[in-house]
Amino acid sequence: MGRRVGTPQLREAGWLHPETRDTRPLLLVRLEEVIQPPGWQLIVDVCAEPQEQIRTPYPDEPSALDALEQIYAFHRDHGSWRIHRPVPFD
Repeated sequence: MGRRVGTPQLREAGWLHPETRDTRPLLLVRLEEVIQPPGWQLIVDVCAEPQEQIRTPYPDEPSALDALEQIYAFHRDHGSWRIHRPVPFD
């Protein structure tokens, strides 16, 4: 099954897991390439209570990647990141 035209494309996802035995992630971040209107979107899901989702648009890939790296760096003291970068398809 192929992707639908205009569907945002996942370019990176990261799960922040605590250093404790708790297996539920603290945060989930996703970087998506948006087709219409063109740009990028960073989505942060706070998995702890209260649950929250923050969506921030970016005009270009470098600024979105910079914001994503800042999130990774800021939260490194709270656990370890599992990062997934899917291979884009055309």
